[in-house]
Amino acid sequence: MQMTDKDRLAKVFRGNYLAAEKYIERQNNKKQLLSFYEVPKRPDVLKSEVHIKHCMDKKYAVVMGLYQNKPYEIFVRDITDFPIVKRKFIGKTTRVRKNRYDFIADDDSLILRCLDDNKDKELIICCAFVSMLLRHNCNIKLINKTISQLWGNSHKLWEASIRRTLNKFVKSK
Repeated sequence: MQMTDKDRLAKVFRGNYLAAEKYIERQNNKKQLLSFYEVPKRPDVLKSEVHIKHCMDKKYAVVMGLYQNKPYEIFVRDITDFPIVKRKFIGKTTRVRKNRYDFIADDDSLILRCLDDNKDKELIICCAFVSMLLRHNCNIKLINKTISQLWGNSHKLWEASIRRTLNKFVKSK
């Protein structure tokens, strides 16, 4: 006679089939809780928004790539030397080659080449970290809290620019 999983567990629980059933149910619930989010592969061309943020005497272009109208990736460039008047641009972020991305506005009013070419290593790490969290569908409020915990005390001006741009994508209730 073949023993089922329930019979084996009942033996472990000394004949208590109810306890064995509850144990199996808990294990099945844990499997459902630990499901993974399937990350979509990045298309070569991604709809994007650029938000120009001013912090003290610096000016940053925060490029937010959108996948299915949700934030998917982020790039930040220091554009203090650029004479830009508009505060928001809509366009496309294009993958030129591996680790090389360009932004071109729909009306060609703004072109940013080499979005990932930054001198500040902390900024590169922050953008990669935030992009990874966005791709995995993490809550934006949690991302903002994490950014402020990790970089809030370092007085980095780009940190506030990233958090303010992410706040624009929080759904209001």
